[in-house]
Amino acid sequence: MTGYVHSDGGDPIDELATLLAGLDRHTTLAAATTKRYESNRLALLYLHSLMAVLTAPLFSFHGWATGFRGASFQVVRMIPHPEITLPVVLGIGGLVLTLGTAAQARRVAIIGLSCVLCWYVTIATSIAYSTFIWLAKGAPLAPSSALPAGYAAVVYAAYTGMLIVHLRSLLLRRTRLDLL
Repeated sequence: MTGYVHSDGGDPIDELATLLAGLDRHTTLAAATTKRYESNRLALLYLHSLMAVLTAPLFSFHGWATGFRGASFQVVRMIPHPEITLPVVLGIGGLVLTLGTAAQARRVAIIGLSCVLCWYVTIATSIAYSTFIWLAKGAPLAPSSALPAGYAAVVYAAYTGMLIVHLRSLLLRRTRLDLL
């Protein structure tokens, strides 16, 4: 007791102790929330890298088997040896992203994520372009006119958006990744 009585009749020291206890609870909760968000973000980076590594050989096999003759691959076919080039970019990007994330090497993770992002942008662009061309031709319904999988452009664009959010997060960091 200080002898000073606050205008509402309470002891200022007790009021300050209550205020500091509330602040301590708030900072503890904020730290736990931040740790959980960071853990979830890193788990998503590992998931993206795993999917890139698993998708790369499957995409290559598809390319070898079909020559990317499907209606959705007009842009892909413009790339030299897409059955090799695109899976290599995707697979190496996934591996580099895994290594960079595991080693807490932000710049390495950025390089890997950028490679994976390039693949997603290429596929989304190819499907969107093919769909636009198909629609510009009046959306022919004849059996000989192949319909591009236009919905897939939206799906790949969504994944592209997610990767851009991850990339932005990595670019804004000034220190190494925090594995929490």
